[in-house]
Amino acid sequence: MTNSTGRTGDSTIRLRDGRRLQALEVGKSDGPLIFHFHGNGSSRLEVLTVAAAARLLAQALPHCTTTFYPNEGHLSTFVQTPATPSSLRVLVWRRLQQAGAINLQAGVWMLPHAPAQEQLLQTLLAEMKQQEGSGFFLEAVAPSAQVQADLIALFQGERNKEYQEFGERCQQFLQELEKETRVHKFTFAELQENEQDLLRLTRWLRKIQQRDFFPGPASREAQERLARCRQALQTFTTTVYEQEGLPTPGQEEALPGGSAQEDGEESETW
Repeated sequence: MTNSTGRTGDSTIRLRDGRRLQALEVGKSDGPLIFHFHGNGSSRLEVLTVAAAARLLAQALPHCTTTFYPNEGHLSTFVQTPATPSSLRVLVWRRLQQAGAINLQAGVWMLPHAPAQEQLLQTLLAEMKQQEGSGFFLEAVAPSAQVQADLIALFQGERNKEYQEFGERCQQFLQELEKETRVHKFTFAELQENEQDLLRLTRWLRKIQQRDFFPGPASREAQERLARCRQALQTFTTTVYEQEGLPTPGQEEALPGGSAQEDGEESETW
């Protein structure tokens, strides 16, 4: 799956029992072969670090839902907007931030190379041209595994800021439930407000995950925080129903939003 230049390749292997196993090969084609079992509790940085000195075959485990962006290239985008009006500059900034791009310097952004990202940039550049802006994007490949690891760290750093703010909001949510429980404020109005807050948290985390190309520990911690919020609201909901003499609803019936990894309509966040 690799060639002498060390470029990566991936394939799907069908096992005898009919199951399919996705595998990725990366690193030095003439290096010692190492099998890497990537999944929960590990990081892509492990792959890149080892691949700098070896030929590595990584297995994508069936329960691992994240996407691997190997060292196949990035999209470097160069944009230029007129000084006035500022609306175009704001539009470009917001669109690229929402896409998960990192800002390397003024007017220079980077995204992992993928068809969806390429389409997004083409659409954005077309809009810019209509508003007297200009720009272009190029495919760029990291010259070494270390440079690729450094770029991944930049992407993760930006997402970690979002996960930190998300965690703070979760803490506020839990504190509000604790406060209402202490004063026995088990009303339908409070329940409805808390349900809406949980729905916002769920949608917010979903958006962060959609632009988190290289999930790390912060992503798992955020999911755990949201799970604690859901459990706390389930307990609060049960108490409200009991106070009203109503049968206790099941978790899926009582709580809005579902999993942060489920698809759903876009909504405003906090």
